[in-house]
Amino acid sequence: MAKKKKTKESRISAKLKDLQGRFFSWIEESGLGTRLLRLGLITVISAGVLGGTVFGLKHLERYVSNLAVFTSSEVSASLYDQPVWMSESLAKQILTESFQPIKDELTNLHRQGQNHKFPEVLNDQLARNSWVRKVHWVRRSFGGKFIINAEFREPAAMVTLEQECYLIDSEGVVLPGKYKYDLLADCGLLEIHGSRGTSPEAGKKWNDGDLQAGLALVKLLQKSPFKHQIKAVDVTNYQGRSDPASSWLLIITDRRTVIRWGRPVEQEQGLETTAPQKLALLTGAFLKHRHIDCNRSFIDVRRSPTEVDASIAAAAGAGE
Repeated sequence: MAKKKKTKESRISAKLKDLQGRFFSWIEESGLGTRLLRLGLITVISAGVLGGTVFGLKHLERYVSNLAVFTSSEVSASLYDQPVWMSESLAKQILTESFQPIKDELTNLHRQGQNHKFPEVLNDQLARNSWVRKVHWVRRSFGGKFIINAEFREPAAMVTLEQECYLIDSEGVVLPGKYKYDLLADCGLLEIHGSRGTSPEAGKKWNDGDLQAGLALVKLLQKSPFKHQIKAVDVTNYQGRSDPASSWLLIITDRRTVIRWGRPVEQEQGLETTAPQKLALLTGAFLKHRHIDCNRSFIDVRRSPTEVDASIAAAAGAGE
């Protein structure tokens, strides 16, 4: 009886082994085994990537939270082809004024790992600076230093209002700063006196008629060989508002003598000699007498050369 039981169990075991063999043969022939293996590998790799991502995010969070506070002073920049007239102190001031207002924005970009956006942000901020006429480009060099290529507003004249002075460019745009006269008195810029307007804010154009008339004459005189003998242009009597019979514009020399210029440039209307004729008269006086005032307290260049010579003779010992 026990022998029969063992024989039966042996047959069952053999059948199971046979079925098992057939099953694995079927898996191998059908390619299911390869697919199951691939699926297993993908599952393992996905689990690894997911775990690595979670670990990486936690590590990045710890890194960002431990970043040092970013300041605008950490950004190094210089001007490409810095203008000859611009001092190093002014260049540094422009850069400082441009970086300081965007300190927080740069900090946030730094923390987000978006330092590549610095040039764009800096470009926009520079364009708001009143010293800057136009920004051409802002680039980052290999050393991490920013290079700025821009056009700047060069001071063309200083405008005096009582004891305060303002700088303007060749278009009449007001440049940053308000100065005491004594600080700028010998800066080399021609002065404009007597304007009755008030200065607009920095970056805005000073459109008052008397100021623009004075500026036009300043720009004309800057090209003359006797510029160094001129101190200021006085527009107090612009359009004859103080005395209709007197010269609208005066030139004040370095000797505090006076040139009666007359009407604004290109506004002579046939009533006076033209601006080029007046310049020629003054150039002749400069060459002949070594000074445009002809060594007199005043001369008048509103008339013809003959009349000017007569006015010079009549001006001997006279005062304005």
